Amino acid sequence: MPASMNTDILIVGAGPTGLYGAYCAGFRGLRTVVVDALPQAGGQIAALYPEKEIRDIAGIPGSRGRDVVAALKEQADAFGPQYLLGSQATALVHSPDGRPQVSLADGTVVDAGAVVLTAGIGTFTPRPLPAGEGFLGRGLSYFVPDPSAHDDQDVLVVGGGDSAVDWALALHPIARSVTLVHRRGGFRAHGPFTSAAPPSSPTPRSRPCSVTSCFARRTSACAARPSTAS
Repeated sequence: MPASMNTDILIVGAGPTGLYGAYCAGFRGLRTVVVDALPQAGGQIAALYPEKEIRDIAGIPGSRGRDVVAALKEQADAFGPQYLLGSQATALVHSPDGRPQVSLADGTVVDAGAVVLTAGIGTFTPRPLPAGEGFLGRGLSYFVPDPSAHDDQDVLVVGGGDSAVDWALALHPIARSVTLVHRRGGFRAHGPFTSAAPPSSPTPRSRPCSVTSCFARRTSACAARPSTAS
C-alpha cells in the first residue's frame, strides 16, 4: 500500500526559497514537509554551485553557495520540518474534502492544508556545446562544483553571461590561464562582474567568437579551437 502523510504545509522544492518558506511556516507553528527530487537540500546552488561566491543576497556581501545553503537549512531546522529528499512530486489533485494532495514518484501521497511550489526552473538542462560532443567528463563540463579540480590548468570558458564571467574570474587565481570566449558582440554579464575585473583578469578572445571544434591531445583530455566570426 502507498504511504500517506498529513501536514499543514507541503513545500515542493528545497532550494533557498523552499528552505526559507519552511522556516516561515515553522515559525508560525505549522507542520511542514519539504519535497525535492534532488538527494540534498539547497537546490541548484547545492548541486551545481557549492563553491561559487554568491553576491546578490540582501545583507550578505558574499558567501559560498554551500555556506548559504547551510545557514538557510540551520534556520529552517530549528522548527523540525520533515524532508523528503530524492522524491519527485508527480501529481496534484484535491481530496474529497477539498484539501490538496500531492503524489510522489514512490507512491507516497501527502495530504496538506496548502501546497507551496518553490521548484525554480526545475531540472538543470545545460545548453550543449555541439563541438564538444563526446568530451563531457573528459575535459568538458557545464558547471564547476570544485574549482580546485582546475588547478594549474589552461581553462577555456565559453559564454558571456554572469555565470561565465563570474567563473572565469573565480578560476583565474587557480588555473594556469583562463580564456573567455563569447559568440555575441558583447558580454551580457552585469556591470559589476566586468567593471571590477582586475588588470590581470581572464583574457577575452576577439568577439564575436565561437568554438568550432574540440580534440584530444597528449597533455589534455580536451582542447578547443575558437574561431572569430567574420
